[in-house]
Amino acid sequence: GNRYALLHLQKLYEEQHQWEDALRVREAIVALSPEANGDDSEALGFLHNEIGKAQREGGDAKLSHQSFVRAIEADTRTAPAYLNLGDLRETQGDIKGAVDAWEQLARSLPDRAGIAFERLERGYRALGLPQRFAEYCERTIEQNPLDWRTRLALARHRGAQGQHDAAFELLLQAQI
Repeated sequence: GNRYALLHLQKLYEEQHQWEDALRVREAIVALSPEANGDDSEALGFLHNEIGKAQREGGDAKLSHQSFVRAIEADTRTAPAYLNLGDLRETQGDIKGAVDAWEQLARSLPDRAGIAFERLERGYRALGLPQRFAEYCERTIEQNPLDWRTRLALARHRGAQGQHDAAFELLLQAQI
């Protein structure tokens, strides 16, 4: 009944990129159903992230930052929010804060960690700690020996440092 109609209204707002209105409708849906719902969390995370993107594009870094944090609080599986939060911090010169956000993505969503590798490598280099990327990758591989994406990223990193034998060995391991 009512939930169904509200879901369609939310979808309509989303199609029009009226993120604040879509969020208000989703919050009304959540209020109607007191039991926790993963779909609601996912939708709230998505909407807060979209609001944050619009705020960033509108030049409001402070509100944008708050929205990205809210997106992660609503649903820790909102991978784009971690990336956006880190990217925002990076543009503000807060490299350590950016790296923290990207590392948080990797910890919260290990299967999605690969989307943060280039950012992490860049961040560690900017902090003057390029070896931290290799250490990060080695720890990740230790925790998940079947993670071929991390081996690939580390191989690329080692190759760029002229460590071609180590890079080749990692590429062979990634194929297994």
